Amino acid sequence: MSDSCQHHHAGHAHHHAPPSNTHGAFAIAVLLNGSLIALELVYALIAHSNSLLADAGHNFGDVLGLLFSWLALYLSNKQSSDRYSYGYKKSTILASLLNAILLLIASTLIISESIEHLFSQTVVHPLPVIIVASIAILVNGGSAFLFFKSGKNDLNTKSAFLHLLFDALTSFAVVLGAVLIYFTHLNWIDPVIGIVITLLILKSSLLLFKHTLDLSLDGVPKNIDYKEVEAYLSSCAGVVKVHDLHIWAMSTTETALTAHILRPDGNFDILSRRIISETLKKRFNITHTTLQVEEHLNEECLHEQDCT
Repeated sequence: MSDSCQHHHAGHAHHHAPPSNTHGAFAIAVLLNGSLIALELVYALIAHSNSLLADAGHNFGDVLGLLFSWLALYLSNKQSSDRYSYGYKKSTILASLLNAILLLIASTLIISESIEHLFSQTVVHPLPVIIVASIAILVNGGSAFLFFKSGKNDLNTKSAFLHLLFDALTSFAVVLGAVLIYFTHLNWIDPVIGIVITLLILKSSLLLFKHTLDLSLDGVPKNIDYKEVEAYLSSCAGVVKVHDLHIWAMSTTETALTAHILRPDGNFDILSRRIISETLKKRFNITHTTLQVEEHLNEECLHEQDCT
């Protein structure tokens, strides 16, 4: 084999379960944020604060998102069956897509509410708003930190992290607006700051939506270069051509690959297959590799999804 294929002789692992503390992170985040919503609702009515009420509504949408992500995490670990041969791993992508949609809806509602506040003369009592929104920053920031590490490699927990981080930013905007209102008595400050922060949330939500939509359509994950994978497989000793190469996400953490490889001198031995699988795993984070080796290339094979 060529030098580019001679790497990593370890065994091929097929499943990578999320960290055991991820379930605990979801439980803590849902409990804390659920309590926060109740607190914000009560004091929004006491302080006549529409911004705090909107923040409570935003938090409510994110708690729903956390629950969806938590359910998807549970389903992703269920064993496969005759009907669902891949198990329920894809549910993590669907949950992430749903979370992105919730963020888009919440952002649209907040912008609409903020624009309405620009033309209203609602008098806000800023001190209760400052206190409760400051608590919200601590709760959301602390909850986001629970998902920070696992969110680097898992799109599902990353979406939960973004939800909570955006909640903390929104709460900060509420605090800042209330402080300025306290000193200036200009109630329009609050909706202006809310619009600016929500536009930032909207931008990130659109990116998350596009990414998860691509994965739900079995697009190649954005962290993988299709041409680079194809070039690596083509560089292996004896390989004449690589075709019908497919790369897709099985879940937010696992990627699969299938490919047809033309190698006239015969099949790869077991060690060669292990080396290829482990190299794909290390270089591209592809954890499930299926290779079909062919000795002869059928002319019609280039136009078919499956070859014999």
